[in-house]
Amino acid sequence: MLYESILEDCCLTDDLAYCPDGDLTIIEENARNLSGGQKARIALARALYSQKPILLLNDPLSYFDVRIGQKIVDNLSIISTDQGLTIIMAVHNSFYIKENNRILFIQNKGVT
Repeated sequence: MLYESILEDCCLTDDLAYCPDGDLTIIEENARNLSGGQKARIALARALYSQKPILLLNDPLSYFDVRIGQKIVDNLSIISTDQGLTIIMAVHNSFYIKENNRILFIQNKGVT
């Protein structure tokens, strides 16, 4: 159940449908057969699957279009609330920040 919900939360379900062996498809060396967005979503899924209480994510949304990025942010908000998970996420696009509890803006090496 956890596995399937993480695949859905990270928008990987459709990608796996196109893989010849689903989630058993062999990933080539350096993941050459994956797009940047797929690599980023897989990395996010692995982080969530680890079930650590705190996740530190460095701009995980940079590879996604706005629609996928917003869906993932929405899913992460639900996950963090439901599971008591703390997610610290650095982002370069302020479009996504409206969904979060606390926001720090770091500019010119200073915090505001």
